[in-house]
This record gives sequence, C-alpha cells and structure tokens, in this order.
Amino acid sequence: MAKFARTGGPNLTGTLLISKSSDRAGLLYRLSSLGKLASTINRLYSQAAQDSNNANAASDQAVAAKDALATLAVTAKTALAKAVQAQKDMIASLATQTAHENELQAQLASLTSATATTEQQYQAGVAARAAAEAAAAAAARAAGSSAPVSSDARALAQELMGYVAAGQLSGSSPDHIMEIRWIAEGRSVPNCGIDTQVLQVMVIALHTFATVGVSDINRRCTGQIEGAGIYSQHYAGGGGHAVDFYRLGGSLATGADGNSLALIRILDPRMPYGSGLGQNNCRARAGNEPALRNFQDFYDTCNHLHINDPM
Repeated sequence: MAKFARTGGPNLTGTLLISKSSDRAGLLYRLSSLGKLASTINRLYSQAAQDSNNANAASDQAVAAKDALATLAVTAKTALAKAVQAQKDMIASLATQTAHENELQAQLASLTSATATTEQQYQAGVAARAAAEAAAAAAARAAGSSAPVSSDARALAQELMGYVAAGQLSGSSPDHIMEIRWIAEGRSVPNCGIDTQVLQVMVIALHTFATVGVSDINRRCTGQIEGAGIYSQHYAGGGGHAVDFYRLGGSLATGADGNSLALIRILDPRMPYGSGLGQNNCRARAGNEPALRNFQDFYDTCNHLHINDPM
C-alpha cells in the first residue's frame, strides 16, 4: 500500500482485481487498518485544533481581563487620590470655618457688650431727661400759673411728656397722650396734630394743678365723631384745636366746679379773643358764671371742661 502511495503504481481497484485472494484479504485488512488510523489521526487533529483554539481564546480572555484589571486599578487609584484630596480640602475648610466662627463669636460678644453699654447709656440718658423734665415741672408748679410758657410746640409737648412720666398727666379712652408724644418726638403724623395754643392750655393747667386728666384732643386722629361731630373743634380743620379736661387737681371737672372756675379765670386773660369755652349751661345752673373777657362760652355736657382756640 505504501509502495503504491510512494510510486504512484497501478490504481488500487486494478490491483485488487488481479491479486490473489489471499493477497486481496491482506490488502483489504491493511486498507481497513489504514482507514481507522486516518480517522483516528483526523479526530486527534480536530481535537488538537479545538484545544489550540480554546487555549488561544483563554489567552485572549486572560489578556483582556488583565487589561481590565489594570484599568480598574488606575481608576481606583485615581478615585483614592481624589478622596484623599477631598478629605484634605474638607479638613482645611472646616479649620477655616472654625476660625471664622470663632472670629464671629468674638465679634458678637463685642457687639453684645457694646449694645449693653449703649443700652445702659441710653437708659441713663432717658432717666436724666426724665429727671430734668420732672425738675422743670416742679419748678413750674412752684411758680404756679405765673410760670412762663413756651411758644414752641415741641418744647411744650416735651414738658407735657415729663408730666406724663411723673404720673401727673393722664389720658382716657381712647388715649390722646400719643398725639402729645409724637409731637415731643418731632414726628408729624397726619391728622394727629395739636395747636400750640392748646398745648399751652394744658401746660398752664399743669402749672396750676398737681394732676390733670384729658379726655379729648384730636378726635380726627382717633376716629371719633361725637358731640358736634365733624364741626367740633376737636375734629374740624385737621383736628387738635380743643382740649377737654375730665379731671383737675384730683377732682372731676364739670365746668362749674371750683377747679374749673379757677382755670377759667387764669386762662381768660391769656387766650386770644374769640376762644371757645364750654359748659355755660352748667355754670348758669350753679349760678357761678364768671365775667369773661376773651372767652365765648356755649352749651356743653357737664362731665368735663372744654377749651378751644379761635377758629
């Protein structure tokens, strides 16, 4: 068989036909064995090729895995470096913030101390002012109705607020003292003003009596429409052209009581001609109407003493 293969002799079919039967049997056996060998060789070759392919694939996967691991290692290293830097930055920021917070706390403590000092100074100033106003009021009371009276509205209001602080001047309900306070503070509140003449009347009343109570001044400011309504001197022309005393020297004022008559006699020569005076009916009933030079009196309820400047 090998000979045939090497020399390219007669074809295999021809050889089988011309050979002896014993030779043919041997030849067929050898051919059979050769076929089995070839099959085995082919199978082994295929298996070897497959193993080689598998090995190559495994090698490629290993290389890819190695590359992936290397990439992951680089990524992890970079992330770690960033995390470390972020931690450092955070610590530095925290340190800066802590230092700034300490600085702010120190500034706050300083401001708190300064505020307390300022508040103490302010309170001391308020107390000194109140004491000065009280002393001025005491001096005015000592001089009595003859004490000089300012012509400045704010100075008059400040003097009156001194009496308020001393508990000598009080309001009623609604309370009109706030109108005096705003003038004393230099504030101009619409429809809440008070004529200078009316402020002077209240100061003279407090120069005359230890305590005074007022029930009405500017009704437009408090939204009151009563008595003569919008034509009242309390309301008309922006309001604040009149004052009602409900108490004089610790006694209720009726317009005909002794204290009311005393204040009328003091005010009449000082008031401009044509100034208004209420409660003539109360005095007529009591039979004690005084002779008047500047006041013009009119009917009014007997639970207060009404004074207004000329309109």
